[in-house]
Amino acid sequence: MIKFYTILPDNDDIGGARQATKVSIMLQEIGEEFETIDLDRRSFVRPRDSEYRKLNPNGRVPTIDDDGFVLWEAGTILQYLAETRPAARALLPASGRQRFEILKWISWDGSTMTPDLVIACPLKITQEANGFVGADMEAMLLAAGCAPVLLMGHDAEKDKAAWEQAVDMLQWDYHVLEMALKGKRYFGGDDFSIADIALGVVTPIAFLLGIDIKQHPNVRNWLLRVAERPSFQNTYSFMDHMAAAERDGLM
Repeated sequence: MIKFYTILPDNDDIGGARQATKVSIMLQEIGEEFETIDLDRRSFVRPRDSEYRKLNPNGRVPTIDDDGFVLWEAGTILQYLAETRPAARALLPASGRQRFEILKWISWDGSTMTPDLVIACPLKITQEANGFVGADMEAMLLAAGCAPVLLMGHDAEKDKAAWEQAVDMLQWDYHVLEMALKGKRYFGGDDFSIADIALGVVTPIAFLLGIDIKQHPNVRNWLLRVAERPSFQNTYSFMDHMAAAERDGLM
C-alpha cells in the first residue's frame, strides 16, 4: 500500500498543502488504496534534522513511498501513478502527441501558474496590511495556503504597484488557459487527464485573491466540469475556493 505524506488543513497554520492535494485527488481518481500520513509542518517538515527529511530532503510535501520506492514532486508523482497503475492509464496516454500535450500543462503549472500564485498571495496580504483590501482577506489567504510575509518597512505604493503587476500576470495566465480550452472539454482534449488534476487544484486559488474570470468562459465551464468529479468534491480547499467565486461573483 502506498504511504502518502501530506499536510492536512485541520491543524495547519496555513491551511494544508495544495501541491499534495493533487496527489490525493489522483489516488482517489484511480481507486488506489493508500495510507495518509499527516505531518506537522513545524515539527516534522521544516526542521532539517527531522526523520521526514530522510525521505524528502527538501522538507516539502507531497512524498509517496510505494513499497520502498520513494518519490517526491507532485507532477512527477502524477505521471508515475499514471504509468504504473492500470486504472490510471486513461489519464495519460502511453505515447503520441496527446501525451506530450498533457505533460506540457504539468510543466506549465510548475513553471508559470503556481509561481505566479506564489508571488501574488503574499502581495495580497501586504495590500490588506496597507488598507487596500478588505479586513478579512488575510484570514482567507491563509486558508488558501498563502504564507504571510514580513510587512514592516514595506513601501505601500511600491507594494500596490507590485500587486497590480502580479494580477496582470495571473490574468494573462487565465488568458492562456482560455485559449487552450477553445473547442476542448479538458486540457488533453475530450478526456480528463492528470493535467486537469494539476491545474484544477491551483487555478481556483485566484478566487481568494479576488481575481475575476468572467471574461474566460472556457475556463469557467472547465472548472464546473471538474467540480462534478467526486475526487474534487471530496477536496475541501477546491470546494471552498469555488464557493468563494460564487459568493463574490468572480465566475
